[in-house]
Amino acid sequence: MQNPLVGAANKAMADMVRYAAEFGLTPSARTRVAGMSDAGPNPFAEFDELFG
Repeated sequence: MQNPLVGAANKAMADMVRYAAEFGLTPSARTRVAGMSDAGPNPFAEFDELFG
């Protein structure tokens, strides 16, 4: 008979793997993450001058 904690631990592990993929923390998920390009003006340039 399986200990109930084993089932809970397995479910928690599967949930964490799913969350990691959702946030781009796995190697395969990183390929789907798109970063911002340098095209166009920087909307935060005025703050760079104030706080820079």
